[in-house]
Amino acid sequence: IKKARDEANRPALTINRLVQPKRQITNQQREARPGIQINPVDGGADVDSAGVRQGLIRNIETNSDADVVWGTACNDQVDMGRGWMRIVTEYASADANPNELSEAIFQQEIRLKRIRNMFSVYPDPACQEFDYSDGKFLFITDHILWEDYEERYRETSSLTKASLGDH
Repeated sequence: IKKARDEANRPALTINRLVQPKRQITNQQREARPGIQINPVDGGADVDSAGVRQGLIRNIETNSDADVVWGTACNDQVDMGRGWMRIVTEYASADANPNELSEAIFQQEIRLKRIRNMFSVYPDPACQEFDYSDGKFLFITDHILWEDYEERYRETSSLTKASLGDH
């Protein structure tokens, strides 16, 4: 029917019937508020140290705005079947220069980061496991402006520009 209406230059009403079930799943995730839980399980485990680790993880989740990270990964998982997120370290001091040896270099904080574009992740093609847990690497690509690239990677920008020509 849609094809016939398109050929006759007539409008065709389309109704997306997947939005409601998708929202039902993602709203369940938002209500459940997923997070990392530490539980002492073996003879050498200590309840107090598990509590300290749980507090550290809760701090990481709070500082990372983990609800947004989990939500983005869940939305991508519902859309495509795979949701991605990153665990990264960042310098605690915004003015810390990683090229200068100072005390600030060793003060890093763990952060959870969302991956906005689910199609920018390329796992190891030799993986056998469904969840890519046996992968040796994973590429996350991003498009950036040439000016931003030159600012970020000053040391290599002249070499890259020479190899690219005037593209």
